[in-house]
This record gives sequence, C-alpha cells and structure tokens, in this order.
Amino acid sequence: MTARLTAPRKPASPVRTVPAQKTVTPPKVGKVAAKVSVPTVVSSVETKVIKGVPLGPDGKTALVDLVLPKDVLSVTLYVKGTPGVDYLVNQFNAGGDVLTSAAPKGIPISASIRADNPIDAGQLRSPNRSALGAFSGSAQYMAPNNPSITLKPGKAQFSVQGFAAGAQPGSSVAAKGTVDVVVQIKRISTPEPKRGQLPIHLYFSGANGYTAATAKKSPLIQAAIEEVKASYGAAGIDISQVTFQDVPTKFQRPESPKDTERLFSKGTHQDGVGLFFVGQLPTGGTSMGASAGMPGPTATSGIQSGVLVCTRDTPIDFGVPASGADFLAKIMQHELGHYLGLFHTADSFLRVDDQLSDTKTNDPSNIMFPEDTSTPMFSKQQAKVLLRHPAVVNVQ
Repeated sequence: MTARLTAPRKPASPVRTVPAQKTVTPPKVGKVAAKVSVPTVVSSVETKVIKGVPLGPDGKTALVDLVLPKDVLSVTLYVKGTPGVDYLVNQFNAGGDVLTSAAPKGIPISASIRADNPIDAGQLRSPNRSALGAFSGSAQYMAPNNPSITLKPGKAQFSVQGFAAGAQPGSSVAAKGTVDVVVQIKRISTPEPKRGQLPIHLYFSGANGYTAATAKKSPLIQAAIEEVKASYGAAGIDISQVTFQDVPTKFQRPESPKDTERLFSKGTHQDGVGLFFVGQLPTGGTSMGASAGMPGPTATSGIQSGVLVCTRDTPIDFGVPASGADFLAKIMQHELGHYLGLFHTADSFLRVDDQLSDTKTNDPSNIMFPEDTSTPMFSKQQAKVLLRHPAVVNVQ
C-alpha cells in the first residue's frame, strides 16, 4: 500500500451532524402493514477475466480490445501482476476518443511536474484520470471518473504498464512478465442514475477492544455509521444494510501490504464494500485510513479487498470525545469515497486537482478534501462518480 493514498488527517473539531436517514418502523402484530415501495434495480454488471497479457520490452502491453454495449454506464479494470511491481493503466480509448494517455492532448505538462511524477504525470492529468495502483502488484481504473466525459459504446482499448525497482533508490525500469485483468462493465436500463444501494460490511480485529459484538453496542461506532449513512444518502446512495463480523486478532497491526492483503482475504461479503478496523496502518505516520484502490474492486470481481480504518492505540475518542464519532465518520466517508472512484479535490504531493468542475481546490467542506473536513458533503459531480461504481446497485 502506498502512503500517497491518504494525506495526514488532523483531529476534527465539533461540527454540525447531518441527521440520519429515517427508517421504516415495522407494523405491530395485528395491524395492516402499510405498503412500502420496493426500488427497482436498473443496473447489472458483466465480468470478464483476461489472463496472461504480456508486457513488452518497454513494460507496456499492446492495446487490448473491448466492446462496450449501448447501455454501458461504466467500465472498471482491475490489474493483477507480480508482487513488488508497480502497475498503471497507461492508456484507455473509447469510441475513437483517447480518454487516458501519457501525453493527453491539449494539456500542457511542465518538465518539473514530469520530474516529480515521472511515471504517471500524463495519466493523472488526462480527461479520465489513472494513477498507480494502491498496492504493488496491482492497479485499478474506472471510466468515466469524470462526469464531463461521455463513454461511447462500441470499440474500446486499454493498455497496462509495469514498473520494477531500478538499481538506484527511487528509480524504476520496465517490468517483465504478464498481467491478468478483470474487466467489469456496468450496464444501465435508464438514463443517468440518481439513486443506488450499497451494503457495507464492518470487520473488527479487536483493536482497542472493538469486536463485532462491542461495536454493535458502541454509541460512538453507531453514531459514526449514522453519519456515513446520512452523507451518502445525500449523494443518492442508500446504506441501509450494515453487517458486523470479526477477523483474527493477529490482524490488529498489519505491518506490510502483504499483511493487508491477508486481512482483506478474510472478508466474506459477496456484495458492497468491506471496512476493516485495525490499530495501525502499514504506512504508519498520521494516516488514519486507506483504500485499496481508486476505485477498489468489487467482491464479484473475484478479488477480496476493502478499506482500512485505523482506531489507533487508544479508544476512538481522539482526545476530543464530543467529536470522536464525527472524526471516525469522516475517515470512513473519505476512504469509502476513494474506494468508489473519487480522488482528492486537491493533492499537493502530486501537484494536481481533480477534474470535477464543481469541486474547489481548497474547500474543507468537501469529504474528499485531503485534510480534515468541516462538513460531510459530496458535490453533485462526485455523486455521479460514486453511482457508477459496480459495487453500487442502481435503483429507481
């Protein structure tokens, strides 16, 4: 896991809590139940696995062909390769448009920026952004992750590039070998969706005394969950299904990406997204959460993965008991946003802002601002990106 996934997050000061969504109260015995409308599912996901795609002498695969149906909403790619090698979806074309490339047309990239980001400077600034995988040995990509882009049906193409460690610290050379690519095409039977459902599955390692049983009774955990439900509900995503499970206590302090992958493999969910509560992150430092990709893979892709949520080594009051639930909720909201395909609104490390026209560079009111946020809000364009992830079931 790379430290670049999460910027340091400062303890939050008390903020106004967004009211939780209302729930339907079951009728009493003997009463006639009121009719509750059941949402109609309007999306489906097709999965295809392409095995053994070879890397060329320059570390790149040849362009791989796809066919996108007329009702395509999004396409996601999950690359699995050699551990220790960094991978990137280097290029993506659809309907004759080059959406992602090392040299995006009409977008100037200075020599200093390319020096800072020699691997993915162009892809980070392409109309549809691509970035290095969250873990070595993998990469992730979703199109469109920018609502201003139209994903045209018909022929599409992609290529993957691998980077192995060079002789000098921090240097890289062209990787060799092959990669497997899981392709998921999300189809929609209606116009642009405005609603979706997303189950979340909470896994507890026992860090700081939090187990599935204690979390169900914890006012702090429950309050944080309600805040997450409210913020995603405002973006059109219903998180009404929440499960609680335990994982072995040996995963309280994962120390490496390999430990994290082993932890994620303990997930048993077959839908939605898993959130794993631990006492520290492999990246160390002050990071309090991490997503296994932007976007992360779905359970139906055959890759078990998820989001890490750090509770540190003390109970989750972060020194400010009144705002502990707010802060925990913000970690969950922010990293879940990454998992569903969102980038930071601004990233000083990468020297790049997101491509969404309705997010501001230095707006701490946005959930995807890289530091502590003052209110849990997504923009309208961010909501559109969230609704395109294949883990979200679109409904009307």
